Amino acid sequence: VPFVQRGNSTGMAESFQDPTGDSRLLRYHGLGALNSTLFPTWESYFLNLMNTPNEYQIIESSRAHVPDYELDIEPAKLCAGIVSVREQIAREFVKDLDTIDRMGREAMGSYFEGLRSDGPTDGPLIPRHGLGFLDWDPNTEEAPSPLRKGNFDLLKLLATQESVYRILEREPPNPADNNHLQQTATTAFLQEFFVERLPTHFTGHLKYDRADDFLEELLLSTPRLIPGTISLVDPSGLVRMVIGERERVVGEWKVCAMQVAEDHTDIRRLQLNLMMGRKEEEVVEINEEDSFQ
Repeated sequence: VPFVQRGNSTGMAESFQDPTGDSRLLRYHGLGALNSTLFPTWESYFLNLMNTPNEYQIIESSRAHVPDYELDIEPAKLCAGIVSVREQIAREFVKDLDTIDRMGREAMGSYFEGLRSDGPTDGPLIPRHGLGFLDWDPNTEEAPSPLRKGNFDLLKLLATQESVYRILEREPPNPADNNHLQQTATTAFLQEFFVERLPTHFTGHLKYDRADDFLEELLLSTPRLIPGTISLVDPSGLVRMVIGERERVVGEWKVCAMQVAEDHTDIRRLQLNLMMGRKEEEVVEINEEDSFQ
């Protein structure tokens, strides 16, 4: 099975400027918004930002009675604000990942319950959940982060995409194995299905619930005869495989999300030194031996 390369987001990031020069980022709902060539690791952006000198811009007034004024721009302060929001989003992700895990198990339970019922079931095979529960958390007094619902939807989509990639990147089966034909055909089926939907389900500006749409379309796809056998590739088995792998992804990402505040320690140290007046040339990159996500 030909290997499916993980995408690079450089071109995607460049598409956020319209001809007038205005950013369309706030209207964008999708993956790959950060230029991974310019910023190859998550901390690259912060290091780049903090090594940028302070500057000011003159805001010109169009009204005669309102004077022009200078706007001071301090990258260290901008960094502090972004890091604070990032930590809040990470705290929300810890709970969101548990919710995504539970939704996956409930989706398969609902599907097989429908198969056991006497008549056809109404509604989608993969239940769609409203996101109103994200507006308020009774266990915290903290207000939701900006774009709360969009973050949840994209987290579920990204976890689903990562799960598919991990399945496709597994070592090919040994030809001596009795079920190698079935494993090879199953992987080829999933790869073809995934590649066909990359432009519509995982790339660019997207509608909500594309992760659930992907899984439901996979459930509804036509089984395929495995060459050299009398067996079929079972789409429902593939959905179980993707959701099972997503459970493992969710578990790993939850640990990462819980460590975000700790991972910010060196970033905050550099940011504080800058705000305390440390000379710019003294601000160096974080030691390569430091641990980051």
